[in-house]
Amino acid sequence: MPDPRFLKPWHGIPREEIDWHPTVDHDRCIGCATCVTGCNRLVYRYDFENEKSIVYDPLNCLVGCTTCHNTCPVDAISFPPFDVVLDLEKRVDEHHAVEDDLFTRKDILEYKDAKPAPKEQAKIVDKEIRGDVTILRCDLGNVQNIRAGRYMELEIPGKNWLGRSYSVANVPFSDGYVEFHVKKVPGGRFSEYAYNDLKREESLIAKGPYGKFVCDSQNRLYFVALGVGLAPLIGMIREVLLKDQDRDIKLFWGVSRSKDFYYLDEINELAQTYKNFKPILVAKEYDVAFKLPKHGQFFKKRALEAFLEEIFDTDRDYYIAGPFGALDTFKKVLMKNGVDESKIHTEI
Repeated sequence: MPDPRFLKPWHGIPREEIDWHPTVDHDRCIGCATCVTGCNRLVYRYDFENEKSIVYDPLNCLVGCTTCHNTCPVDAISFPPFDVVLDLEKRVDEHHAVEDDLFTRKDILEYKDAKPAPKEQAKIVDKEIRGDVTILRCDLGNVQNIRAGRYMELEIPGKNWLGRSYSVANVPFSDGYVEFHVKKVPGGRFSEYAYNDLKREESLIAKGPYGKFVCDSQNRLYFVALGVGLAPLIGMIREVLLKDQDRDIKLFWGVSRSKDFYYLDEINELAQTYKNFKPILVAKEYDVAFKLPKHGQFFKKRALEAFLEEIFDTDRDYYIAGPFGALDTFKKVLMKNGVDESKIHTEI
């Protein structure tokens, strides 16, 4: 029977509704039992009669985890496409489950030498709605120490709610303001407030910046953005190009639907301005109203499927941002293709 400890809802979705579990190809399995001994969630058992590993409690499997697949010496373990997990994130609609994830995010990203940051007024100087993403541009006064890729906690004045963490999506020291991309989440207090109620000239409370996810590399660069994970990376790209207009940069941006490319105009503008900036756009669903990018490439595929077909240069530095469950998967793809771990940078 599944262990009750492992059956907690994922983003408010009952575990029983999530099709995420390993499958063992017994024709390939050599009976080494690496998956049995390596999985601490008791997903596997060992069939001593046939000398094979078997999936015993699939619901014990951690959603998004592929460790057993990555460590199997004969590639006998497979999982559903990772986009299954990414699609489920759109169903967050109960119990403010996202708040639990934000507590975890805060604990992970904070580091021991972080200095306490005072709360400041963040005046909204501009607000745009693009699909289900709210783009906020905020006046925070002195922005010289705020860099693209770091994150800030935003709160609603007068509300005793948990602050939300959002990455800096621009170059504050050049623009004079700080930009955030807020994806609307059903049931998400802050994201729905930002989308429906927040107006220009009103203020939020901001705290930070936090984190060390910044781009200081002098090498050629490859950025991997999944969904609204574009935010910190597009800021880094702008920051790098301000200093080095000829830097060789690739951006891989994967979304579920072509209409989710909420920042396409800006990406096209960058590609038109900087000859060595090459965007690669990937969506598994193609809308007939979607205009193909004038620069770069577009693929109608699942993000991971398209990424697996990429050719990776080992002399580049790679920056990955998106849902936490996907970061490790994409990182492992790079490492399997010869990219040294020291050249792979993620938010955690």
